[in-house]
Amino acid sequence: VHVDDHGRKHAESSDISMKNHPDAFAAGFQLEKEFLPPDCTGNGETGDTHIMRHLEEGSETFQIVERIIDTTAALTAAVGNEGRDVPDSVWAGSVLHNLFGLQEEDREELSRQLTLLLRAAAIELRAQPTVVHAHAPAKVFGDMHGQLRDLLLLFREFGGPFHRTGDVEIAQYVFNGDWVDRGEHQLETVVVLLALKARYPRSVWLVRGNHESSEMNKSMSKSGHRGFDQDVLDKFKTPTMATDIFRKVHQVFSYLPMACVIDDAILVLHGGIGDGEWNIAELAHVQRPISDMDIARSNLLTQVLWSDPDEEGDKPKALGVHDNPRGASILAFGPDITKKFCRRNGIRMVVRSHEYVPEGFRWAHGGRLVTVFSARDYDYDAETNTCEQNDGAILFVTRENTGPDPSGEANSDLLEYDFSLKVTAKVLHRRGT
Repeated sequence: VHVDDHGRKHAESSDISMKNHPDAFAAGFQLEKEFLPPDCTGNGETGDTHIMRHLEEGSETFQIVERIIDTTAALTAAVGNEGRDVPDSVWAGSVLHNLFGLQEEDREELSRQLTLLLRAAAIELRAQPTVVHAHAPAKVFGDMHGQLRDLLLLFREFGGPFHRTGDVEIAQYVFNGDWVDRGEHQLETVVVLLALKARYPRSVWLVRGNHESSEMNKSMSKSGHRGFDQDVLDKFKTPTMATDIFRKVHQVFSYLPMACVIDDAILVLHGGIGDGEWNIAELAHVQRPISDMDIARSNLLTQVLWSDPDEEGDKPKALGVHDNPRGASILAFGPDITKKFCRRNGIRMVVRSHEYVPEGFRWAHGGRLVTVFSARDYDYDAETNTCEQNDGAILFVTRENTGPDPSGEANSDLLEYDFSLKVTAKVLHRRGT
C-alpha cells in the first residue's frame, strides 16, 4: 500500500480484485483460457491470487517485462546520440526480437514470451476500471501510430518511465491510444507500452484509441496503408502464428480503459465528447471487454473514440453539434458543448488526440480543450519521401500552489494547500527544424 499526495491509501495491483470495480466487467467474466497460468481456473479469490503470483519478482514473466523495459531504456539512450534524424520507417528494421533478447529466427519462443507479456497486461487491465484515475505530475502522449523512434526520442527529451534512468517513481504516464497502424514498429510500440503497464500498473495508464480495433487495422491494410495486421505478419512471417498473435493482442485491447481522469479535473480520452450529453459516470459503467461490434452499437463509445472539435474552432459558426466528415454517425462539437460538458461533470478541461495537428498540440474552446499528437512527420511515405511535416508533442500536467499554507507550518499535510493544475506542451520538432 502506498499513500498519494492527498493522503489517500491505494492498494498495489496485486491487492485489487474484481470486487473493487463491480461494473467494469460483465458478471461472470473470466480471462481467456490462454491468459490463465497452468492449473488456474481464474474463478474466485484463490484463482486471482494464483494469477498474481505469476507477476511476482523473479518469475519468468517478471524477467521478460524487465528485459523489455531495460532494452527500451538502452534504445532511448542510444537514439539521442544518433548522428542523423531520420524517419521511423528508415531508422531500423524490426527490433521486436531485441526487446525480448532473442534471435530473429526464434519466432516460436518469441510467440510464447509475447503471450506471457499479454497475459500480464491483461491481468493488470482486468483489475482496473473503465475510467481510470491518475494524478499530477503526469505526462500525456497522443497518437504514436507505430513510430517507435519518436516515442524513444520523447522519452529521451522529456524523461522516460524507467525506474533506473527515468522518473516513473514520481510522474504518471498516460498514453492516449492509436499506437498501431501506418508506422514500421507497431508491434514493438505495443510491446513497450504493455510491458510498462505490467511493471508500473499504478503509474502507467493506457487509454484505448479508435485504431485499437481489428476491423480498423484490416481496413487500413486493404486501403493500401500499413495496417497492424500486416505489421504482425511481417514480424512473424508465418500466417498462422501472426493471426494467433494478432487475435491475442486484440483480446488485450478489448480490456483497455476508455478514459483517464487526472486529479478529478482533466478528462483524457482519445476522440472527443460528441454531443456532450453524457456524464463521465456513464462511461465508467460501460462493461468490458469491448468488441468492435460493441463500439459500433454504442453512440457513446463511438463519440468517445471518433468525434472531433468542429474545424471552425472557436468561431460562432462552430457553436453546437455538426456533422463530421469521418462518417454519418460521428459528430463535430463546438466550444459551447465543451463548456457545458465540463460544467456538468465538474472538470476543468478535456485532453484528446485523434487528429494530426502541425504543431503537435492545439488549444481550443477557450482553453477547455487541447489536442495532442505525438508522432512526428506523420504518415511518412518512403517511396515519395513525403509526410505531413508536423511536430510531435506531449503534455505535462503539474500542480502549482496558488495560496499560502493556512497553518503557517512548512511541514503541514498537503491537504491544507490550495492547488491549481498547469498544462504545458513539450514539443519534439519535425525533422529538419
